[in-house]
Amino acid sequence: MSNSIFVGRETELSRLKTFLEKAAQGNGQVVFIAGEAGAGKSSLVTEFVRRSEALDPKLIASIGECNAQTGIADPYLPFRQVLTALTTGSEEGKTAGEIDKEKKLARWKDFVQASSKTLMMVGPDLIGIFVPGASLLARVGTQLAINSNLAAKLSERVGKKPGKENPKVDAALDQGKIFEQYAAVLKTLAKDHTLVLILDDLQWADSGSINLLFHIARQLKDSRLLLVGTYRPDDVALGRDGGRHPLEPIFNELKRYYGDIVVDLSKTEAKEGQAFVDALVDAEPNQLDHGFREDLFAHTGGQPLFTVELLRNLQECCSLVKDGQGQWIQSNKLDWQALPARIEGVIGERVARLPADLHETLSIASIIGLEFTAQVVGRIQKLDERQIIRNLSSELEKRYLLVVEQGEIKIYRQFLSQYRFSHVLIQQYLYDELSAGERRLLHGEIAETLESIYADKTDEVALHLARHYEAAGKDEKAISYLIIAGDAAFRVYAYTEAIGAYTRALEIADQASAGGERMNHVYLNRGRALELNNQYELAVQNYDRMLAIAQKHQDQSMELAAKVAASTLYSTPTPLADASKGQKLSEETLELARKLGDRAIEARVLWNLQLVNLFQNKAAEAIEYGEKSLVIARDLNLVEQMAYVLSDLGWAYNVAGRFEEADEKIVEGALLWKKLGNLPMLSSNLNASMFGYYWNGADEKVLRSAKEAYQISVSIKELWNQASARNFQALVWFERGEIDQALEAMEESIQIAAQGHPGYEIWYRAMLCWMYAELGAVDIGVELCHTQRIPNVDVPQAPFRTATLVCYALFEIASGQLDTAASTLADCTPNAPPWESMFRLAKCRLALARGDSPAALEIAKTAVELAGKYALGRYLPEALFLKGKSHFMRNEKDDAKIALDLARAEAEKLGSQRLLWQITACMAGLEDDQDRSNELKDEARTIIQSIAGHINRAELRVAFLSSNDVSAALT
Repeated sequence: MSNSIFVGRETELSRLKTFLEKAAQGNGQVVFIAGEAGAGKSSLVTEFVRRSEALDPKLIASIGECNAQTGIADPYLPFRQVLTALTTGSEEGKTAGEIDKEKKLARWKDFVQASSKTLMMVGPDLIGIFVPGASLLARVGTQLAINSNLAAKLSERVGKKPGKENPKVDAALDQGKIFEQYAAVLKTLAKDHTLVLILDDLQWADSGSINLLFHIARQLKDSRLLLVGTYRPDDVALGRDGGRHPLEPIFNELKRYYGDIVVDLSKTEAKEGQAFVDALVDAEPNQLDHGFREDLFAHTGGQPLFTVELLRNLQECCSLVKDGQGQWIQSNKLDWQALPARIEGVIGERVARLPADLHETLSIASIIGLEFTAQVVGRIQKLDERQIIRNLSSELEKRYLLVVEQGEIKIYRQFLSQYRFSHVLIQQYLYDELSAGERRLLHGEIAETLESIYADKTDEVALHLARHYEAAGKDEKAISYLIIAGDAAFRVYAYTEAIGAYTRALEIADQASAGGERMNHVYLNRGRALELNNQYELAVQNYDRMLAIAQKHQDQSMELAAKVAASTLYSTPTPLADASKGQKLSEETLELARKLGDRAIEARVLWNLQLVNLFQNKAAEAIEYGEKSLVIARDLNLVEQMAYVLSDLGWAYNVAGRFEEADEKIVEGALLWKKLGNLPMLSSNLNASMFGYYWNGADEKVLRSAKEAYQISVSIKELWNQASARNFQALVWFERGEIDQALEAMEESIQIAAQGHPGYEIWYRAMLCWMYAELGAVDIGVELCHTQRIPNVDVPQAPFRTATLVCYALFEIASGQLDTAASTLADCTPNAPPWESMFRLAKCRLALARGDSPAALEIAKTAVELAGKYALGRYLPEALFLKGKSHFMRNEKDDAKIALDLARAEAEKLGSQRLLWQITACMAGLEDDQDRSNELKDEARTIIQSIAGHINRAELRVAFLSSNDVSAALT
């Protein structure tokens, strides 16, 4: 049988061709090929690419393959392979191709010249992460230099000076940025070529690759791009790490956008399986009858791998022979019962016919994995490079059809030849064939060989080295490389992969009773990765385990670090926030830090005490602790600690209404976070700035900061700041009368907060109730309020407690539940100027609703005074408006006009359409001059109609226009 033979699957090929035709017309497409191991996914893709290349001379196809051994912990592996191939030409011999080899090589040569330039211009930050910089320079530098100075730019980008290696990658690079650049590169390349990108074995893909796949599929719908993914449904169905497989939600979302995008090879009917058997048998001249074909189908079920391997086995053991005319016929030795019934037996028969030296080559290769490097095998087998490559290419690939060449990569000045087994089951069979002792020794030799080859670039193969050293029983080495792999994943925000590497390092360390400073590092980094991945309960368990280990080994430094990390978690607004626990732990750790003379930890603990007090709205105490921490951090030049303290001092000064001092701290903190490349904390810093800008009434600054914070937090999958950013946008848009946009953002903020921040979810739902009350849509909001409102006692004792209760109270006032509103307000603890302002405004509205104008006026006066004292531009116009209404109720028209004129000026400054129509309508009712009164009424009506024009939901628009105050203004 020929290695390139392909038969059947015409229905599937026709479907793939339809997808490609749409893509070639500029309508980007996504298609997945599903099938079990050996179902023929790879063969189908290979044949599809071969036919497509023959029809379109400008089509470019590239493949990226996920790795069974390291895939889920090796960030972006298939996309690294794809982009490396597209920009260096390593794919030119990898995909099945045209009869005219020279034409194919020319096609890739021309394409690579353009693609490498595109990469430099459009995706420079991808170099060093997705494409090895030095390899790119070595491969394309000469061509680039002929036409431009891009070679020099490339050298600068990878940090390579003449005669030197050392790639240099930007530490501040974030996932969102690299996703955008990757998509931009593909979009540019697809302008002149139809691109077919194949992602093989997605069941082993890391979460970063899956997210990038989704991003590209969504962003490139208008490009000449076809994404083809293959996967095993049974592996996906098993899930990952006890939960859903990350591919499942991606499939569901993409199906919503593209429709039916799965070519399922498992749905092949029996007649199709028999047709495949017939087509395979008839691929070569034969005289094999119907009975033989039925027997072959009965043994294989038409499963492609089984069928191909079993038929090949019959030929090689002379059960099938050629007659005088060169046609296959049955021999007298054909005995189905004597043949192995399982594919492992078939593979065993083929492997058994190998000469001893070739068998040893494949046994060593099987330890490396499905893909392996010839030079590594050669060194262990003590064969020179020429001999090992000859054995692999001439014998094992061309004669025995057990491996396939994958091209070469370059490490320093050495080329490494890459091969892969023709099927994973062959690699698994050979691996299982070895004894435990043989496997252990070979894993060790492979690890040492990889270290020798990669020298000071071992971080590029850290996961492989960890796997081999662990299997070799060399725990210390395995732990070291797992830490390197975890740190690398952490730096590029691949938190799931980082957690996996750190977790395995700790598991091995527990078995080996390893400890010391590096375990301290692993526990702290793992805990932080869990926090950033919104797995707070697991983060606490991590710190508790760290504390237990420290106490067991009487390691006070480790004990201190564990307690400090846990106290930080309890002291910040996470789902586990607990001020009492945070306070207790912080006091314990402060005493221990001072006892040990550890000033760096003392600074960290003082910061935790700052957070605990800030969490309880004790701004003055928080500022005192924060400033003390900052003094130590500056003295010791603890840059990261300085950044943390500055950001939270900004929040504390904001809560205290000291906005200029807050802005100064936040700006300095932001500069440090940018310098450190810490995107999660930069986003958090922006979040702190939004509170100050919002309370101060600087809405344009709020929107700018919210947009930046949202983009950053989405790129790194950080939920808290995503939710907060969308919430601030909702509030500003609502104030401006952009109701649909505001409600959409508020709903999204609630959904995001529900994924890991229940306290904020409660607050945001209360805000939504208030929005419906403001729109006069009490009937619509009442169901939400009744189903989502929680008892006052259950509202978290957090900084936002008063804000949550005030929103509840305002809805209750609007719906006529005045006694309930009074009870709700009585449970408030407004211990900071912004919360105090909200509280007073709500009490004033309650007094007005009860017709108690004297009380309303006194409260309004204090609200105006408070807003003026602390520059609370957010609340000043409403305070003045309520003061004017109170005077109006008391028939004090002159005082009312003064207050309302001031309220109108402040509302215009704020851009508050929400308040302006109410203020203007009230002014019209005070005006003795009928013409002026009519003019003011017209202004109010115009604003109302503008707001109504931003409400597409019919029942909500009707509710707004028919509410009492709006109806009065419109008449």
